[in-house]
Amino acid sequence: MYTNIGRKIKGLAKAQAIIMAILCLGAGFFLGVAGVPVLILAGVVAALIFYIGSWVLYGFGQLIESAQRIEEKLNADNNHQTIYTAPQASNTYYNPQPAPSKAKPSVCPACNAPCHGNGRFCEKCGNMLY
Repeated sequence: MYTNIGRKIKGLAKAQAIIMAILCLGAGFFLGVAGVPVLILAGVVAALIFYIGSWVLYGFGQLIESAQRIEEKLNADNNHQTIYTAPQASNTYYNPQPAPSKAKPSVCPACNAPCHGNGRFCEKCGNMLY
């Protein structure tokens, strides 16, 4: 029942557009000939409205068809190789060792000037201390 549902929805949209356009044009022509000529124009406008309205249904069918093609391609690829596997619940991301400290040197490595305070740069040469 659900096989090729996108194609079936697109067919339904085409049938709806054609049937409603014929009905609206026929009713407008019949009533226009019967004495109210404005109804011919109303029939044409109604036919256009139903035709344009069927685009939404047709687009939905196209969307479903495209999604099914993507799903089939992914299933075919999964039969050959694994694209993505979820990480296993473990402690692989836990690092029990402390991070290396970025202790500020007591002397500047570039000019050997003594370092005072919590500055990131040497006060004498401007070299970055850590």
